[in-house]
Amino acid sequence: MAINYKNFIHPADKDALESLESIPILPKLMKKYINLVSERKYKLEHTSSFVRLGPNQLPKYYNMLVEICQKLEMPVPELYLSGNLDINAYAIGETDTFIVINAGSIEALPDNQIYAMLAHECGHILCHHTLYHMMGSWFVSGAQAFSFDFITAAASEALRLAFMYWNRCSEFSADRVAAYCCGSPDSTSDLMMSFAGGPSKLLPEIQFNKQAFMEQAKDYIDMVDKSFYNKMLEFWNFKENTHPLLAYRAFEIHQFYDKYGDTFDPHKPDEIECDVIELEEAPQDTEVKYMVKIYYEFIPPKNIFKLGGLLDNMPLDIEINGKTTRIQKGSNSTVELAAGEHTAIAKNSHKKCSFKINVSADMNLTVCWSADDEKFSLKKK
Repeated sequence: MAINYKNFIHPADKDALESLESIPILPKLMKKYINLVSERKYKLEHTSSFVRLGPNQLPKYYNMLVEICQKLEMPVPELYLSGNLDINAYAIGETDTFIVINAGSIEALPDNQIYAMLAHECGHILCHHTLYHMMGSWFVSGAQAFSFDFITAAASEALRLAFMYWNRCSEFSADRVAAYCCGSPDSTSDLMMSFAGGPSKLLPEIQFNKQAFMEQAKDYIDMVDKSFYNKMLEFWNFKENTHPLLAYRAFEIHQFYDKYGDTFDPHKPDEIECDVIELEEAPQDTEVKYMVKIYYEFIPPKNIFKLGGLLDNMPLDIEINGKTTRIQKGSNSTVELAAGEHTAIAKNSHKKCSFKINVSADMNLTVCWSADDEKFSLKKK
């Protein structure tokens, strides 16, 4: 089963994206962006002006990228070296993605932090951040051009702030990918300390205390949480930032790794957990309940869903189009569903449940369960 990028998505990233996509003006902006801006433009600029790395061009750094992409089970994007002396890297492109790392990063950072930086940018690609990153940057830099009246101006400002906020939150998800690729949060948090206090490669006499940096982050969180006024100050001071605060990023990635550690499974499918199915008119002395769980994974290149599930913690024997397949979490014997309505029967030793699966044209999944013979009802949480 392929890696499911949603396992890396930070809750703040998810919530901020939902808020961004709820702003009515966004579809209008996306249409204008697609009409005016071509990814090919960026590719031409970088191919003509920067150094493309590969097996025969600074292979050490290119091989880092290859190893990272193998871990993430994703295609290897092109890697370019920019002459910019700032410590930075970025990913561009949704369909033809590539990564740019600045010469300042190579000069200032040790190899483990360069590895974390490249893994972080791969995280943006894996988590499908790049389109909104590019569109947000394009919009924020020229937001006034979209303000035609007071209402549109207000919507434009709301959208601009929403883009900035989501951009900051998306960094948490990419940091998780970096920590996964590095095998621990240490290189990623070391990178945060290099940004905050100076790279250790340039300042070898500096020996940062990581625990003290975590305590500093906790002090900041406590300071903000205990006061509404402090929360307002935080918003006002940092609302224009493109990245979250460095100490807080280091703290978040350690929290993530402390929670999951070696148990983290990037292949875990999405899960729809439903309420119990209860017998509607059961006798008073009878209690019949079934717990249904549906696991699904969307495969964008094929535009299909892979569906698995459990009924009362038992694998489902699912019959679709006359073919019976046993499906369960983590199993390779999942059922692939294209767009359309699918009627199925889940067969278990103690019960048969029928259900309809609808996959809409825009690839949204709806599952309706029923057991007509005993009048079961099901509510989705």
